[in-house]
Amino acid sequence: MQPDYRLRTIISLTAVLALAPALALGCLTPGTAGAHGNDQAPYDYYRAVFEGDLSGAPDALEGNRPVTRAPEPEEFRARFLDRSDGIAMEDIDDEAVRRVAGLFQDYWRDTLLQPAQREAQESSLRDALLAELESAGFAPDGLTRDTVIDLLPEFLESRGYHAISGRTPPLLELMLWKENVDEVASVELTDGTHEIPVRHAVGFLSHGWGHFASFGHASTGGWATRERLFCVRSSWNLEGEGYQVSFLKHEGQHYVDYGRFPKLESADLEYRAKLTELAFAETRLNHLLERFHRGGVEGSTSPHPRANWQVMRDLAELLGGDADTDGWWENTPADRIHQAARRLLERHAAALEQAGPDTPGLLR
Repeated sequence: MQPDYRLRTIISLTAVLALAPALALGCLTPGTAGAHGNDQAPYDYYRAVFEGDLSGAPDALEGNRPVTRAPEPEEFRARFLDRSDGIAMEDIDDEAVRRVAGLFQDYWRDTLLQPAQREAQESSLRDALLAELESAGFAPDGLTRDTVIDLLPEFLESRGYHAISGRTPPLLELMLWKENVDEVASVELTDGTHEIPVRHAVGFLSHGWGHFASFGHASTGGWATRERLFCVRSSWNLEGEGYQVSFLKHEGQHYVDYGRFPKLESADLEYRAKLTELAFAETRLNHLLERFHRGGVEGSTSPHPRANWQVMRDLAELLGGDADTDGWWENTPADRIHQAARRLLERHAAALEQAGPDTPGLLR
């Protein structure tokens, strides 16, 4: 059984809310975006992206978007409803690999637009993938429609490509690239320094369904497994705080938590990793708080929005802020936010330890 990969989604400044850092993707000047009037439309769109539900996207995109580059309503209708440009098909030389990538692209489009049909669309994808792999002569022991997603990376590796499949909640995922470069990084977390293997993935062909759904403005910058971290090298300035905090520390916290709390589910993992970012961030601290605040959804079944909401709710309670008020943290010294994030991490860890090693978490 393939490990349950926890994919970390990074949002560029040009993508969501005009408030996130651009990392290696370029930068626009923030300052005119807010949560007032029609400026809310991009927030609604990108929140819908990560909920895996774009059925109402054209309505969410109506209105003015003075800074962000969310798709215009007509662009959405023209491009997404018949979309075939989400994966770099022209750079895939192998015909069977190109067909597999196309199956995922069609599944993402159809499922995002009809989330009520998600289960049926997933079933169809599994059947089509099984037929494709068998027709290509790939027939390892145990290959069935139930295992085809787990065995897909083995097939793609046999054709000269690197891949991760599995699920980035709520959709089935395909990450596809050409080359790996390995290193070991010393990562300081709140409980000490850890030596963590990092694999840099180079030459990406498929950045996954979040990238597809957001017209390339949001992408997966990396993820953690129990064996190592994976970094999409093109997404980061490796010398910048974004990489050091929002990749190495965030994903490093996942890596450590996989060993410490082996049954922990995604929402709690994200809660802990986001608090770790807040415990160390300096130049990006306000951006992170803004992003978590705007991206939180109470009761969401998607781990990032759920964790965002809980982080900001708990932080406000500890610091005496009003969690429902935009920018409530702006007059709070950075060191108080750092200390509060560490305290919340310690409190959460203590509760998990008390619950025992088999606990799936507290954010349920």
